[in-house]
Amino acid sequence: MTALGDVEALLSAMRADLRRGDYAKFETYSVELEASLAGLEALPKDRLLRIRRAAEGNAACLAAAMQGMRSARRRLGDIASAGRGEAYDAQGRRHALGGTDRRLPIASNAADFGGTDQERINPRRV
Repeated sequence: MTALGDVEALLSAMRADLRRGDYAKFETYSVELEASLAGLEALPKDRLLRIRRAAEGNAACLAAAMQGMRSARRRLGDIASAGRGEAYDAQGRRHALGGTDRRLPIASNAADFGGTDQERINPRRV
């Protein structure tokens, strides 16, 4: 796909893959696009303008995809930190919650239900 006439087709294929989230071919696209750029000055101005618009559209799609990936990574980090017991203070600084053992102390609640008073409510669970 390195022929000069294929620059627009290459940009179109890149945009379609960007929209689908299929990034596997982008290394190949990079090589093909670089090889195609050598002869662009020989093209008529109207065609160069179309290629420029397509490239700008691809750049906007790529920027949006990168922003989406950063947002997803940040969200996954937030979810993971919630499992580690982290919180934020009023100034937005992250802090670990107290204690090292995050499991519920189920064994310690067993004494609350011993003896004859089986219907008594555990005050630590209310």
